[in-house]
Amino acid sequence: MKNFTYETHWDEIKGQLKQRFAQLTDDDLAFVKGKGEELLARLREKLGLSEEDLDAQLKELQGAARDRFGDAKAKLGTRADDMKTKAGAAAEEVKAQAGAAYDQARERARGYFSDGEEYVRQNPRESLVAAICAGFVAGLLIRR
Repeated sequence: MKNFTYETHWDEIKGQLKQRFAQLTDDDLAFVKGKGEELLARLREKLGLSEEDLDAQLKELQGAARDRFGDAKAKLGTRADDMKTKAGAAAEEVKAQAGAAYDQARERARGYFSDGEEYVRQNPRESLVAAICAGFVAGLLIRR
C-alpha cells in the first residue's frame, strides 16, 4: 500500500472495522492527515493481518461505503428535485393569487374614482366647497 486512499470514507470504514474487530479502539483507528501509512501499520500489527489482507478488507469496506453514500446521494438528489418542483408549484400559485389580488385592488380603485367623479358631477357646489376647505386646512398645516 503506497498511498492511503481511504480518507474520503474513513469515518464509515472506521465504524465497520470496529464492528468486525472488537479489539480495535478509537486510538487504533485515529486518522491524522499525512500519517495514513502509520495507521495502516498499526492496524496490521493489532489485527495480525498481512498488507494484502488488510488492503482487501479496507477495499471491501470502502466499496460498501461508496455504495451507501451513492444511494444516499441519489435519494437526496431525488428529494431535492421533488422539493424544487413543489416550490415551483407553490411559487406559481402565490403568483396567481397575487395577480388576482392586484386585479381586484385595481378594479376597486377604478370604482372609487368613478364614484368620486360621479359625485362631483352631481354635486358641484358641495364638491367645490369641500375642495376649498381641504385647501385651507392644508395651507394651515403647511404654515406650522
